[in-house]
Amino acid sequence: MIIVIIELSPRMRFNPFRANVNNLFDVFEAAKNDARVSRTPFISHYNNLNSAQAQMELLAARMSRFLVLEMLLENHFHIANRRAPFAESISRADFHFGGFQSPIPRPSSRPHVQESTDPLAHIPKPNATLSDKAKKVAAELDDKLPQECCDPISMEPLADPIEINKRVYNRETVSRLIKDGKFEDPFNRAKVDPSTAKPAHYMLDAIIAHSDVLAHKEPIMLRNHKSTDVHPLKDLIEQWGQLLRAEIPAP
Repeated sequence: MIIVIIELSPRMRFNPFRANVNNLFDVFEAAKNDARVSRTPFISHYNNLNSAQAQMELLAARMSRFLVLEMLLENHFHIANRRAPFAESISRADFHFGGFQSPIPRPSSRPHVQESTDPLAHIPKPNATLSDKAKKVAAELDDKLPQECCDPISMEPLADPIEINKRVYNRETVSRLIKDGKFEDPFNRAKVDPSTAKPAHYMLDAIIAHSDVLAHKEPIMLRNHKSTDVHPLKDLIEQWGQLLRAEIPAP
């Protein structure tokens, strides 16, 4: 058996809550391509569990998103370059991010969990007009959309954002991080009461405002939220300040 660790590049979108083992070949190929382009070793292989564990601890400390694949192969030269045999060789797959770990199942084995009560039911969804506009702007910005405007687990654009413990995630992510009645913060491993969560619709406004910043226009939010201590918005506002202070290139 070999252990393959795939570090996901900062902008790679990967939703561990919807993925299955059959999707992982595409992730592996994308990571290989990212490694060639950036000359960064995103993929590592191990026959020794202790060496693999050391790499996992290093990536977790760096708050990198990564996959750990246990593959029924003698060495990495036997890794298949086709989807079906690649998936068949995987005996176990897990997604990791900080203190969070989630198994990646086979297509037919992901259980459907029916919650008796929704711990996030008290949080309203954003209105459709705001949601649709933010979604459109995010699609238009594409790679220019800041990471601060994305879910830190999946790197998908924020669409139904919820603030908890001074971080912002999509609703689906928050619900999946709740275990035994507590939200388990992947950044600092704190266990937080889900009742403290609240809507973060301001991040949809931030997505829309970012296009104005790129046009060198100061958004109203820059002044209204300047003292925020919520990490994605605080970091984004600092980024906006740098962009607005930068010289406008000559036409």
